Parts: sequence; C-alpha cells; structure tokens
Amino acid sequence: MRTAEISRDEAMQKTKDAITQLDSDFKTELKNLLLNQSKLSAKLPQMKLIPGKKEGAARNSKKKMEEALAKGRQEVANEYKKNAMMYLDQKNRALERIKRAEKSLEDLEINIDLAQATYEGRKSQLDDILQELESMHSAISTAKFRANMEMIESLRRETVNKLTEQNAEIEAQNRISGIEDSGRNSINSADYEDEFNNL
Repeated sequence: MRTAEISRDEAMQKTKDAITQLDSDFKTELKNLLLNQSKLSAKLPQMKLIPGKKEGAARNSKKKMEEALAKGRQEVANEYKKNAMMYLDQKNRALERIKRAEKSLEDLEINIDLAQATYEGRKSQLDDILQELESMHSAISTAKFRANMEMIESLRRETVNKLTEQNAEIEAQNRISGIEDSGRNSINSADYEDEFNNL
C-alpha cells in the first residue's frame, strides 16, 4: 500500500505562503505596537508640562486668597483656597499619569524587543522546514506535510497572538487609567495642606 504524498514543489509553495503570512501578520501587529509607542512618546512632553502649570495655578489661587483675606473677604478667600487644593490634586493626578505613561513606554519597548526576538526564532524554524523541503528530491508524505503545516500555523498563531494580547493589554490599561482618573471627584484638602502651606 502506497503512502499519500504531496509534491515537493507544492509543499514548498505552501510553506513559503505560510512564511509570507507570518511575516505579514507579525508586521501588522508590530506596527500597532510601534504606533502605540509613538503616540505615547509624542504625548509625554506635553504631559510633563501639566504639573508645573497646575502648581502655578495653585500659587496664583493662594495669592488671591491672601489678598481676599487682607480685604476681610473670608468667603472669597475660602473659594480661592478650595481652587488651590483642586489644582494641587490635579497636579498629583498629572504626576501619576506621567508615571503610568513612562511605565507603559518601558513595557512597550520590552514587548517590541521580545516580539522581535520571538519572531526571529519562529522565522528560523520555518526557514528550517523550507530548507528541509528544498533538500528533498521527491514527493513527501501527506502526513509529514500536514505535521509541518500544523507546526507552521502553531508558530504563526503563537507569535501573532502574543502581539495581539500585548496590544489589547495596552488598550485595556489606557481605559482603566481613564476610568480611575474620572472616578476621583472629591478632594481631601488635608492631603494637600502641607504642600499648600509651602507654596
């Protein structure tokens, strides 16, 4: 009984197609990671200006509070102090966002390097399968070809899924950060009393 076979040329073509698909999928997902990195890198310098602006606004409010007190306008002074505390809280939240952004950038850089290393390893395995096929002079068994194709598909999925998960994790972190920021409506003035006094 003869084993089912597939021609060497057909096996090579399908392997090359699978390698091309891996390259394409990898480049698409890597592009998304690089785009996220680029967007965040572009935002960071502007983000770093906000704490200073908020502190300046707090100083200005404190000065106006003192002027209102000097004129005997306690209610106006209280409002300016409340504003100063709000600006100090906003400064603190801006500093937290900067830390998160810097951590995200670091994570992105690691993920990009890791993805590149993973891809190079997977590509090498696929190239090895292709070289094995090139060294054959006749048809190969359908079972061996299927095993190769399953391995290729598994490597492709593993590589691309990892990148897709990393992109999804970045998106989830961005959404969580936004929810955390919007969830903080009340300000505990006691937290900022020392900072206010040192303005």
